[in-house]
Amino acid sequence: MKRVIIVSYHFPPYGGKAVQRASKLVKYLPEYGWEPVVFSMPLTDSRVPMDQTLLDELPSDIEIHRPDYRNWWKLVPYDIRKYMYNPIPDRYRAWVNTVKDSLVALIKNSGARALISTSPTHSVQLLGLAAKEKTEIPWVADFRDPWTGHPDFSLKKHTDIIQDMENRVIKAADAVVGVYPKILCDFEGRVPAKKLHLVENGYDEDDFRLVDWNKKPDQATLWMGYN
Repeated sequence: MKRVIIVSYHFPPYGGKAVQRASKLVKYLPEYGWEPVVFSMPLTDSRVPMDQTLLDELPSDIEIHRPDYRNWWKLVPYDIRKYMYNPIPDRYRAWVNTVKDSLVALIKNSGARALISTSPTHSVQLLGLAAKEKTEIPWVADFRDPWTGHPDFSLKKHTDIIQDMENRVIKAADAVVGVYPKILCDFEGRVPAKKLHLVENGYDEDDFRLVDWNKKPDQATLWMGYN
């Protein structure tokens, strides 16, 4: 079975919507001949909910790498930090700078045949770019949300620098995936059309196996559905 490294900033037992795509890739890629190896952040982000049950649906022998990372800027009081620290493209850039050598080493030592980086956070794509430049591994840049095409992008600082980052990512990646057409429309004209691929979000039938489809909803549920 071929090995593929999946880079996602959050991964179970972190919960929430940000982990679902990476989690389902890990669950189902083995059916297509790929053995996933996960590269993610340590379990130190208290702002993200935890859901241990998400690990139950994954292979028990899944290999997960979480290299140590400390954001020393957090030790600086916020009133001072907000004037001194403006990471580009987002606050996760320090993580990328800390762990990129660990990812390169994992690629070289694991025998991986491919790399998938899924964002947001979009700093993850810079991690994929760094790994691509160091190893030439076939790389898929997966976008769950727009980057410079986001409606709020014009409100950010240093938009020209971020635009250059995005251009470097989509040009270096061997394939660029978007979960809905608008994301790919943002990239049209900047890279060959054959590089752009639509892979929409779906649903996992296993998540609904305990649902009693014959049970009628109660009045409270009906009320919530109409309001």
